[in-house]
Amino acid sequence: MRKFWIFLLGFYSLTAGLVHGQTHSPTYMLMGRVIDTALHPQAFATVRVFRLSDSALVDGAITDSLGRFQTSIPQPGDYWLVASLIGMPPRGRQVHVLPSQTRTDLGDVVLTPASHVLATVQINATKPFIEQQPGKVVMNIANSPAATGSDVLDILQKAPGVMVDQDGNISLKGKSGVTVLINGRPTHLSGTQLAQLLKSLRAETIDKIEVISNPSVKYDAEGGAGIIDIRLKKNTQEGINGTANIGYQQGHYGAGYGGVDVYYVHHKLQTFAGYQLYDGTNYNRLNLIRDFYSSDAKTTLASHVQQQSLMVFQAVNHQFKAGFDYDLNDQQSIGMMINGYAGQERDRSHGPIAFRHNLYSEPDSLVVPQTHMNGHWNNVAYNLHYSLKIDTSGQELKLEFNHAPYRSNTDQDDQTQYTLANGQPLHDPLHRKGKLSSSIQIQSAQADYTLPIHHQMQLEAGAKYSHVKSDNQVAYELYHIPDQQWITDSNTTNHFVYIENIMAGYALFSRTLGPRWNLQVGLRVEHTHTLAHQIIQDSLIKRDYTDFFPNIMIKKDFGDQHSLSFVYNRRIDRPDYQSLNPFIFYIDQYTYEVGNPFLQPQLTDAIEMGYSWKQQYNLSINYSHTRDVMMEYVIIDSATKAGYQTTGNLAKSNQLSLNGTVPIRITQWWTTSNFFSIFYQHYQGQLTTLQLNNGKLAWTINTSQQIQLPAQIKAELTAFFRSPMQYGVYNLRSLYRIDLAFQKNILHNKGTIKLYANDIFHTQRPNITISYQQVNAYIRNSWNSQRIGINFSYRFGNQQIKVKAPKASGIEEEQNRIKRGNS
Repeated sequence: MRKFWIFLLGFYSLTAGLVHGQTHSPTYMLMGRVIDTALHPQAFATVRVFRLSDSALVDGAITDSLGRFQTSIPQPGDYWLVASLIGMPPRGRQVHVLPSQTRTDLGDVVLTPASHVLATVQINATKPFIEQQPGKVVMNIANSPAATGSDVLDILQKAPGVMVDQDGNISLKGKSGVTVLINGRPTHLSGTQLAQLLKSLRAETIDKIEVISNPSVKYDAEGGAGIIDIRLKKNTQEGINGTANIGYQQGHYGAGYGGVDVYYVHHKLQTFAGYQLYDGTNYNRLNLIRDFYSSDAKTTLASHVQQQSLMVFQAVNHQFKAGFDYDLNDQQSIGMMINGYAGQERDRSHGPIAFRHNLYSEPDSLVVPQTHMNGHWNNVAYNLHYSLKIDTSGQELKLEFNHAPYRSNTDQDDQTQYTLANGQPLHDPLHRKGKLSSSIQIQSAQADYTLPIHHQMQLEAGAKYSHVKSDNQVAYELYHIPDQQWITDSNTTNHFVYIENIMAGYALFSRTLGPRWNLQVGLRVEHTHTLAHQIIQDSLIKRDYTDFFPNIMIKKDFGDQHSLSFVYNRRIDRPDYQSLNPFIFYIDQYTYEVGNPFLQPQLTDAIEMGYSWKQQYNLSINYSHTRDVMMEYVIIDSATKAGYQTTGNLAKSNQLSLNGTVPIRITQWWTTSNFFSIFYQHYQGQLTTLQLNNGKLAWTINTSQQIQLPAQIKAELTAFFRSPMQYGVYNLRSLYRIDLAFQKNILHNKGTIKLYANDIFHTQRPNITISYQQVNAYIRNSWNSQRIGINFSYRFGNQQIKVKAPKASGIEEEQNRIKRGNS
């Protein structure tokens, strides 16, 4: 840790030394003058720039005493500039900026005095639920009726190419290894812990979700399949304002939720605080069949085991946040943020397991397990950040520090009865109880530096250090009936500690190569040191390795409407803490999970070639090669009839996919966004005694229909379909889901009421088949995906757009730099 701080101090000193005497022009600037019909300059006029594709506000300014303004835009394209002043109707103008136009002078914008004053000028912008942006797919959650009342795991099932199984595991376009970020920061959680966190995140607190298939080297190299970045809502409107919401949903079980977000913005200070509560019940109905044959040819059935379990989860989840950002001056800002998630859950599962000689005979015996689990967990993330704008050309230094402790404790009680078919006891029941605890401490610090060399070239560099310690303990006891006392189960009691340290550095170079050519080349280096220690068995595994992760992006624009791109990158997936943990986690005596402390990380090389038309219609071809694939699989013991899930390393997998985005405006009141992915994934290698050499062509399609009905009612229908597909040892049958929602603004547009129906036909029921050696297994799941609900939200306080006026000296300095940069 001390080495990192020395490095960070040296890095800061180096960047500070680079700034003296440098003057660079901004990348893309819009400037002009606001006057009236008498050619008089209009001071203090408001100028706002909106992106034409979705009407999102990009930048704003206030004119100076001579009516002059200057704003910036992030990239070339089509924009809508609006100038307004009290007593005059607003004036709009479409602006088209080419990649070569780093400085666009719009001339005079003329405002006409009105005979009457407009009370309110309102711009209504509706973003599509799903939209394609360069390098990523964006789900706009904030204003989507279809997302109302859902948690993040539920929303992700509507995301293009994303699949979520019943355990909360996420894959993208058929590939595992997805990294989940919140506000651009890693969660460092996985498995059950990540699923708990994502279930506690409600749609009402989310602005958008970005699905990034080819991240740049600025991101951690973790995530071979890609990155999912969950962006929480943020408000920068002047004064006190906020939103309160309350809702109820009913499926097989009911749930209620609600909360409030409050923001206060005044000059240099922005503060916020929020709280959300969810209280509800969910379930998972499992039907699991295991067929055991007398030979690998599977001609003679030796036994048939059918398990029907109902698992009910009663959960209370809390989400809270607070923080501030403060501008120390025009160049420096500092801020702090706290995001907290806590919950408690009571799980109950029961259901018979019937043993038969064949499919049609009466059961020979019955095993009836009952499991009770009471658990609670909390995860609080603390963030401190500092930003220094070294000059107005875009040279900037950012520092960030994070600390995120996670804790969970679970009490488990399992009772299993063994009977003959006639109900007579077969032998003594089994009674097991356990205490499972987990503590994860996460610390990280990073520095990011941006240096515009000139208007066609930019260098970005950074460093990061992260430290993770995961301490897990489990203590199981068995009730010994003859002695009528509890004894320690030494076969399953364990204590596992995992420590991981990663030091990383990156450099990213961007340059415009002649007219309409753009190049981005980056390299990230990560050194990883891990230690896995089973304390009771006194087993210690150490690893120390360094990996290089290059990234190349080339883009060529053909005119204003067509573009081609090429991307190559390499990424890594390290084993998550739950997969490394060698503990046995029981669902019942015949179904459980076991970790593997010998798991190796997997490395993925990916190539993407893409075509875009009008920055809306996109088509891409992707190829990826992964070695040492971390693959979940199930081992079923023919003797005990028990099956357990674990994770191992498969030699390799290859995937080829074709992906497309097609937005269509059918009428003025009906628009649709559509995404499709056709992919083939092939797996090859050996998992214990299981040899894999298989693959299958599969496809998915997502569609979102947005319809404007009379009486200002907005309707939204979303649907997805996934064809049958192969995932390692698992064969997944086809699956689809349809959601419908309605939204209407009331109370002078301060209130919004939403009605929604999720999984209308209750078709989201995964069917999985596993077949190898002398065993076939069939798994069918259903849960509380079908539900209807109502939500009401109310916006209070100042809802006007805040536009910060730049100082005159800042504008003059920036103009001087432009002149010198272009001379």
